[in-house]
Amino acid sequence: YGNGPNTQNTRGSKGEYETSPGTSCYPELTKSLPSPLPDPCLPLHEQSIEAVGVASAILRRVRLMRCILNIASGKVSAEELNKISKSPLMRQSMDSLPVWWCPWIHDLSLLVHASTRGLFSIIKDRKESGLNSMTGSVFAREKLLKHIQSTFGSTSEKVSHKMSSVDDSAAWIALLADEFPSMNIVERRLAFLCAMATENLDGDLRFDNLPMFDHGAWPRN
Repeated sequence: YGNGPNTQNTRGSKGEYETSPGTSCYPELTKSLPSPLPDPCLPLHEQSIEAVGVASAILRRVRLMRCILNIASGKVSAEELNKISKSPLMRQSMDSLPVWWCPWIHDLSLLVHASTRGLFSIIKDRKESGLNSMTGSVFAREKLLKHIQSTFGSTSEKVSHKMSSVDDSAAWIALLADEFPSMNIVERRLAFLCAMATENLDGDLRFDNLPMFDHGAWPRN
């Protein structure tokens, strides 16, 4: 795991050493590399670099999920959440999100879905058509199609000259509806929202949004 030609892609960033099989976190080629999974029975200095990264991601996601549940349970008011979602910072920080993404609609819906179904459940739920958890959700395909149609309806005259027919327009809308953030983008967006929503809270209720190095170097997926 530490050595090999695919190591760079596996970790998403370059290691420290170049060995004959490929980039590695370890200076010497060995067949007895430490486990890539954290071992609670071993001290920190005996854990592999990969294990430390996995443990860090697990702890971060536990804290994030705890924060999401606190927000959803009323620790932050609905009025405050709505105000935050419409703030200039949230509206300007839209990197890697689909063009149809609306912070006060989709950020808040993402937060609610994560609080009821799990941190990354939206990724799986969208792929399973007819799932009860998606009934009425703004992320359901039929809802997204209507949202995109209404959002870009006001600019239809600007877009229509690029479309040769109604079928082209429908195909373009369907293509946009297929776009959705990756798992890493979902995590970063939720972390950003939680940090904004809890910045005035004290102690364990506040979520500190730190760089997620396990997501890899720029451009991140």
